[in-house]
Amino acid sequence: MSPDLMSDPSPLQPFADAPLPAVGLDTRLARTAEVAFQSLGEETVIVLPLTRTLHVLNATGRFLWEALDRPRSVRELAARLIEAYEVAPAQAEADVLAWAAELKRQRVLVDG
Repeated sequence: MSPDLMSDPSPLQPFADAPLPAVGLDTRLARTAEVAFQSLGEETVIVLPLTRTLHVLNATGRFLWEALDRPRSVRELAARLIEAYEVAPAQAEADVLAWAAELKRQRVLVDG
């Protein structure tokens, strides 16, 4: 079973119509400097002050977010997900690629 990385999307997504950016296994990711975030129980709320865009990450998304305490590649994030959640490597890579592409589109993650 694939872990769901984001809760229901917020209605405040100004970049939802933008194309998904290209993200590969070797893409290094970093948090956007302008992002504000707060952990609430098992979820993390991410807010971009410039656009007032809200993102709610569940426990798995929060796990990946916390792993981005420094820039890391998608491959590194997938390896951490495999270790923590015991998911198949192909599934972990696909999930992290999709998660990273969406958060890059929303300008929450940038190339690091």
